[in-house]
Amino acid sequence: NRGLVVPSGFEVLTVAEGVGLARHLAVNDNGDIYVKTRTKRNLALRGMTGDGKVDIIKPFGDYKDEGYLASAMRIHNGYLYFSSIRTVYRQKLTPGKLIPESKIETILTDDHAHGVDHWHISKPVAFDGKGNMYVPFGAPSNNCQVINRMLAATPGAPGLDPCPELEDHAGIWRFDENKTNQTQKDGERYATGIRSAVAIAWNTTDETL
Repeated sequence: NRGLVVPSGFEVLTVAEGVGLARHLAVNDNGDIYVKTRTKRNLALRGMTGDGKVDIIKPFGDYKDEGYLASAMRIHNGYLYFSSIRTVYRQKLTPGKLIPESKIETILTDDHAHGVDHWHISKPVAFDGKGNMYVPFGAPSNNCQVINRMLAATPGAPGLDPCPELEDHAGIWRFDENKTNQTQKDGERYATGIRSAVAIAWNTTDETL
């Protein structure tokens, strides 16, 4: 089991090696795997022999990607959604094709003038099945400290109250999943007080994020 502990009746299979630092992945109905890496690229993986292992690995996606903190790869309604740290993109999947052949659409752009001290900037996505897309805008700090711990080691630094970061950060916003070229002002705040959401998902059983 490659050193992993799994419940009785389960086993672990190495599907692919050497893909780099994988951040998020999505699996299509036909078994194709799409990977968002932390090294500024998307990967498409396909098995050809039915043994559960990958035989083809292809990079794809010509878009601006600042890299490393990016976090999104999801299949929804026939589209492949992925993100850089500032932008959510999508491509229409082509039936039978491993690599999407459609143009890349820009769905959402983070238009804040973030400085180098803003680390919680990943853009994972989730969908509620009602036409809405959810995207976090992380907090620039840990808890709205007077002195940001990203800039200096400041044990015991007090937090600001009220916290100005809560106005347009530290939360999750809801957008129209089919509208292109949106910015944060096109959405509405759905949840607040969330420092850094690296992955989110919609629970279809109780209809909550």
